[in-house]
Amino acid sequence: MAASCDIVLLDEQAKMGFPEVRRGLVAAEVMAILLRQICLRYVRELLLTGQLVDSYRAVEIGLANYIVTHEDLEKEALRIAEEVLKGGPEAIRESKYLLNKLSSGDFSINIDLALSVHDRVRHSQEAKDGIAAFLEKRKPVWD
Repeated sequence: MAASCDIVLLDEQAKMGFPEVRRGLVAAEVMAILLRQICLRYVRELLLTGQLVDSYRAVEIGLANYIVTHEDLEKEALRIAEEVLKGGPEAIRESKYLLNKLSSGDFSINIDLALSVHDRVRHSQEAKDGIAAFLEKRKPVWD
């Protein structure tokens, strides 16, 4: 969810990642979003390894904007929201529209393709085995 946010704040102890490949799945929907947010090299690292990254690495690669203490998280989020709200609603809306249009690739085409791949992979035997292994707290056995 954080990958689709305009501004991301993380607790110092936060970890995030996309472990779908470790479950026999493809992080298809988030891939379309990540490709618009961070460098392709980092997208590849995150999605192909399935490893979690800590908050410092997330900021380093552009997955998040700020690291704050747990105690200051809500206060800092509200401060940033207040800054955003100082802008005109139409100007903010149009800025977001233009940011999305000017980002690489047509998002609606990208997300449609991503959803079709997700649907195909999600119903595969590999995904079923990967999810079962996760739920049973064991490593999957891939063919």
